Formats: sequence, C-alpha cells, structure tokens
Amino acid sequence: ALKAMNVVGLKLWKVNSVSTGKPYQDVTTLFDFDKVNTVEAVSRKRMTTEGLFGDISGAVSIKLGSIDSHSPVYELVVSPHIKPERIVELARSVEGFGDEFFDRPVGVWEGYSLAEHTETVLRNFEENYADRMPVGVLPMMRLALLTHDIGKGQLENDGKPRAEEKAYNNNYADMFMQNAGIDPVVKEAVKAVIDQGMGLYADYRLRSDAQALENLKELAKSELTALGVKPSKNAMNGYLSICEALFVCDGG
Repeated sequence: ALKAMNVVGLKLWKVNSVSTGKPYQDVTTLFDFDKVNTVEAVSRKRMTTEGLFGDISGAVSIKLGSIDSHSPVYELVVSPHIKPERIVELARSVEGFGDEFFDRPVGVWEGYSLAEHTETVLRNFEENYADRMPVGVLPMMRLALLTHDIGKGQLENDGKPRAEEKAYNNNYADMFMQNAGIDPVVKEAVKAVIDQGMGLYADYRLRSDAQALENLKELAKSELTALGVKPSKNAMNGYLSICEALFVCDGG
C-alpha cells in the first residue's frame, strides 16, 4: 500500500511539546518521492531560474551598484533579508512620503491604509515568490510592489475620480523613486511594469486577450533593451513572470 502511494521511506521522531517540554509519542513521517527535492531537481530549478532572470538580475544589480550599502535606501531596496513591515517603515523615511501619506486609506475593499495594503502585497510576494527569483531581481520587484498603488491615498484625499488613479500612481511612483535616489533606468523599468505590464498581464490572464499578450511581449522587448538586456526568449519570459508576480501578489 505504501509503495502504491509513492512512499519511499519513513522515520520515527521524538517530538517535544513547545508548551510542556515533554515528548509526544513517536511521530512517523512518511516521505512522498514526488515531493522530495533531489540534488538533480534543485539543480534544474536553479538553472531554470538563472535562465529566466539571470540577465535582468545582472542589469539591475549593476544599475543599483552605486547605492551605499550602509544607507537606509540600500536596506529598503537591495537587502534580501528584510521583512515587509520593515520595508514599509523605511519607505516612510523617503522625503515626501511620511506617516501622513502612508496612513491614508486607499479605497480598497479591505479598508486598508496604503501602509497596510503595501505590507500585504509585500508579504504575498515573500511567501509565494521570493525563493523563486534571484536576489538581483528583488529590488525591481520590491519597488514595483511598493509603488504600484502609491498614489491611491492621495487620490482619495484630493477627492479625484477613479479615472485619474493610474496617472496618480505613475506620478507618485516616479516621485518616490526619484526622492529615494533610484537609478533613472531602473525607475523607468519599474514604472513600465506597474503602469502597463501588470494591466496587460491581467487582460491576458483574465480575458484570454491574445492582443494583450502580444502588447506585453512588445513592452518586454522595449524595456529589456532599455535595461541593456538582450530580449531573448528566456529574458522575455522572465519579464512576463515579473508582471505575473505583481498581478498575483496584488490579489489578481
């Protein structure tokens, strides 16, 4: 029966309760071969990740290489070991984007403030995508997640119609990254993902819109070229994966 279920091994453990400190009964752990990471599987995954994101990762790392490793901006954008709440805390320190700005409601169905909504999408990324992308791509993803809805609170505060939301997000994303000292090329790449890439991916994903996919591919070619990356099939798929991750993490 075990063999038919693809169980390839078992082990007996003595497990202590975290509350009483006393051991439970022996716990039997079954190993499903289909879910065990072999050296070969890990190697294949690494090669796939490198193929999709390697060139993008390298280009972004070079563009952001001048950021002082001891500065708050480095921790905010580049450091891989940082939690969503700390990212939002550091974002509040960027000139023009303090507590009043981040604590405004953004009109989303959850009733969240900008800070709460941003922290939620950052956590979604951390839990679902962070280990699937190389460290060099994290700054671009983090900036996109931070700024994709960054104008919504100000839009609500100004009493403007939803029709102006995209322009608000784009303008405040530009201001945030400029005030944070982000390289102009990376800034424009991030703006393209939040202004066009996520929406085109949503149209393709939700409506099976073939033209949206073609437009997304054209955007990928243009933006990769601007980053200094050859728009190979792998790099194109990597760019589409970045747009997909932003869409999914934002609740798409």
